[in-house]
Amino acid sequence: GTAKPIASLEDGLHTAALCHLGNLSVETGKKIRLDESGAVSTLDGQPVNARRDYRGEWRVVQERFGV
Repeated sequence: GTAKPIASLEDGLHTAALCHLGNLSVETGKKIRLDESGAVSTLDGQPVNARRDYRGEWRVVQERFGV
């Protein structure tokens, strides 16, 4: 349809990013800080490491693209 969205794309991006940060906090067990420049770190000043080892065929993607 032609209905106007209830939120802007930017609002959706910010909402999704905050959800991802919440998930990172749960996975790492640490409180996460987002500063005004958009840098993410833990409260002890360490960067957040979101990398994980992939299984099976996803390992090919990890090796090929360095993710």
